[in-house]
Amino acid sequence: MRPARRLCQSQSSEPGSRGPLTGVPDFSCPQPRFTVLTGDFGHTRPVTPAAENPTSDDDTLRPLGEAGSGERRPWGEFVILDDGPAAKVKRITVEPGQRLSYQSHDKRSEHWIVIDGTAIVTLNDVDHSVPAGRTIEIPVHTKHRVRNDSDTPVVFIEVQTGSYFGEDDIVRYEDDYGRAGS
Repeated sequence: MRPARRLCQSQSSEPGSRGPLTGVPDFSCPQPRFTVLTGDFGHTRPVTPAAENPTSDDDTLRPLGEAGSGERRPWGEFVILDDGPAAKVKRITVEPGQRLSYQSHDKRSEHWIVIDGTAIVTLNDVDHSVPAGRTIEIPVHTKHRVRNDSDTPVVFIEVQTGSYFGEDDIVRYEDDYGRAGS
């Protein structure tokens, strides 16, 4: 067995900023800024690309389904990053001067994380400015929309949770592109 390699040392003088992880020999990491695991890396197994092993008896592994697919829309585009039974994750880009329909969902809530630009998010007729690095929650049945008042694209990650994630769980109240009521 190879000795463990230390990948980091804590520079903090705060009490409790460094310590072992129970059950893992020779583990330490700085806290609270980031975590780096250290330990015996000599006993890892190679990762097999999914394309080489498409089936598995391990029910914890599942295909990503529609992940990587997306659609252009009149307001911009979305790309599905993950589509599973417990959540759906999209990267959404709203082009300058555009906005999504004013809508709600019956079967899902959404958590938005703005990663580029400043989104103007309307929740039940109240506007909120959400800059990059900030988040906003959209509970089930909440009327919502996002618009981009800037000259550069607004990009955010949408995490949907609930019982159903289909595009037909959209109730549109207003739409700049003639889709209201659909």
